[in-house]
Amino acid sequence: MPAAAPAFADARIHDRPDPFRSVGHPGSMTNDALTHATAAHRSYDKRRPGFGTLVLGIVQLSLLVSALVSITRRSPDRINGPKWFWYAASFVNFIGPAAYLLGGRKVD
Repeated sequence: MPAAAPAFADARIHDRPDPFRSVGHPGSMTNDALTHATAAHRSYDKRRPGFGTLVLGIVQLSLLVSALVSITRRSPDRINGPKWFWYAASFVNFIGPAAYLLGGRKVD
């Protein structure tokens, strides 16, 4: 007659550590690691540029392009000051292109 399985066989199986939840297993994520990864993802979302930043970037780029095109197409006698100055000043964020478009051009 075969020996009967011990009554505590199920208990031995459940007492073993889960290999997929152990810290040393390379593919495992413990509860703490999962929480940390989720928190890191949330902090990345906070650093992502929002809609306002995108709009301001587009405005700044369009001011820069319009100022550079205007400086290039105008003759030096239709610009207040030297062209090289307005080229350099137009690369100062918002202020340079706005200053040129408001005061750097001579009005006909």
